[in-house]
Amino acid sequence: PVVDTRGYEGVAFVAFLSGTPSTLGSSVNVQEASSSGASDAVDLAGTAVTLSSSIADGYAGIDIFRPNERYVRLVHVKTSTADILNPILALLYRPGDAPVTHSTAKNHGVEYFAKPSSGTP
Repeated sequence: PVVDTRGYEGVAFVAFLSGTPSTLGSSVNVQEASSSGASDAVDLAGTAVTLSSSIADGYAGIDIFRPNERYVRLVHVKTSTADILNPILALLYRPGDAPVTHSTAKNHGVEYFAKPSSGTP
């Protein structure tokens, strides 16, 4: 699926790895598209992160600041069945208009704070 970056300056993808990746060249990278269906998606040069055994049970992250197109997505180029991503997060940041109202329909147990003061939670 694609992430709609309209109204935000950037998006950071974090792909958590399950187990130890193979050494066969699997990677993650970002593509951008002008349509939500991503029929015109193209790779963004330099965004590939190779998955290797040195990041076992770790994560791979890619941050895209001010993408050229509205829609972006993380792509997993899988060369081995041992390379499993579990889960993947897309974090939009720097909204153009604040405050941002977030839907609670799918975000149960999530709270948002802007400049919280110190004290008892």
